Amino acid sequence: MEFVTIPFHPRPTSAEVPITGTRFEGEAFAELLFSVPIPDQFAQFADAMGCDPEGERVPTSTDIYTTTYSNCGDGVPLVFYEVTGGGHAWPSSPLAQPDSPVVEQLTELQGYTTFDIDATVDTWAFFEQHTLTAN
Repeated sequence: MEFVTIPFHPRPTSAEVPITGTRFEGEAFAELLFSVPIPDQFAQFADAMGCDPEGERVPTSTDIYTTTYSNCGDGVPLVFYEVTGGGHAWPSSPLAQPDSPVVEQLTELQGYTTFDIDATVDTWAFFEQHTLTAN
C-alpha cells in the first residue's frame, strides 16, 4: 500500500481552526492512504508555525476535545477541534438534523455528526477574532 503525506506550507500569520473526527484513526485511517494520524499532522503544523511544542488539550463537551497551540507566528493561535467518534462531517450541519430527508445517507457516508459545537458559527467567530492584515 502506498501512503500519501500531505505537504503543508503555513504562513506564520495564518490563523487555523481545523475540525476533525476520530472515526478514521488507526486501521480505518490507514485505509485512507494517509501516513500520519490527523492529530500528529496538526502537531507538525503547529511546529512549522513556530507554536509552543505542546498544545493544551481540554474537553469542551462529552465528545469534543479542543487543543490550542499558543505563541504561534505573530501570536496567532492554532485551535484544533477533535470530535470523538466523529466522521468527515460538519458539526451542527442542517443536513444531519434528525428531521433531514438525507440524515441516514449522510450518517452512513460521513459518520457521526456532533451538535455540541456549530462549525459555521465557531469558525466565523474565530476568524473575526483573529483577522489578518494585508501584506
